[in-house]
Amino acid sequence: ITTDKTTTTNNANNLESNLRTAQECFKDFITTIPIDMAMEILKMYLVFGGVADAPQGRGVLIPGSVEAFPQSIDGVRKVRERYGSTLLVPVAAIWPGFIHCILVNLVEFIFVLEGQLTREFEEDTEDHSNSEIMKLSSNNEMKTGLERKLYFLYFWVKYLLSKEFYHCLGWDGVINTEKLGGKKNDKWSPDQLLMLESNAPLKTLQMAQLPLNSLCDRCIIGGETIWSQDIASLLNDILGTDDRVIGNGIFGIQSDTAKKRKVKSESSSQQAKKSKHTIKSLMDINDDSNIERKENDSMKTSLEDIEAMLSHDGDHKVDDDDREVDGVHGNQSICEEKNEKK
Repeated sequence: ITTDKTTTTNNANNLESNLRTAQECFKDFITTIPIDMAMEILKMYLVFGGVADAPQGRGVLIPGSVEAFPQSIDGVRKVRERYGSTLLVPVAAIWPGFIHCILVNLVEFIFVLEGQLTREFEEDTEDHSNSEIMKLSSNNEMKTGLERKLYFLYFWVKYLLSKEFYHCLGWDGVINTEKLGGKKNDKWSPDQLLMLESNAPLKTLQMAQLPLNSLCDRCIIGGETIWSQDIASLLNDILGTDDRVIGNGIFGIQSDTAKKRKVKSESSSQQAKKSKHTIKSLMDINDDSNIERKENDSMKTSLEDIEAMLSHDGDHKVDDDDREVDGVHGNQSICEEKNEKK
């Protein structure tokens, strides 16, 4: 019996010594998997799901347990402690483009879920039969699940734009470290947490090369619920009046009204409505420019045809396939004729 106990104890000790930490496994992952494959795997694992232990339609950044991770700021901080400093920060430290990738995909996934929420679960006040009531009850559960996903995704977007994320990355100028008193993240006071959860300086986010203007445009145009509207408002606050470029993600046109207007003095709905109208106007201008450009191209071709025909005394018929070549020879003949006259 003593021998069996000793053997069991030794086996347990050997098993424990062979177990590797999550950090060790992650280090092997990023050093052995090519970056293009690793980025795709991490994107699916963290955001969209369907990889490893992440279920389809829900990455690990969206916790499944309502009891362990309630839909509250405490639940947000708990899941952030699990995946923020232990996974997102180490990856971003090695692959800077990872921040850009995850941020954009978080916002895009929010659009997908918002579309499902508005199309499939619109409020219905009509009377229903028992079977329809059961179906509605099931739909309400699905709706609750979608709202929970949107809740956590929104706070992950905030995290990637926060002082905390870039402070954990070790970037300079993000925060006055004296205010933290040398404490680690698990020892921060509530006031320190609120300070760290606030927006990172614009200069820091620009160093990370995040597409802030483009994402703001996307939220205004493609957003369908309060979550995307709140992201647009958040990005407007970060950019301010001087750096907000309306339509930047579409045409890169700097609007004078975007420079002059005071974003903070307007409500989020007014900002969204004005920006959406401005972007639509820019799209109309672009369409008109395309039409005018096509008309000019057509006129240019006609002049080339005329020159080509004049250079051949009208005997040569210009085919469509030969138009460019004949136009070149036509210009050359006219120039030679003028030189001879001189």
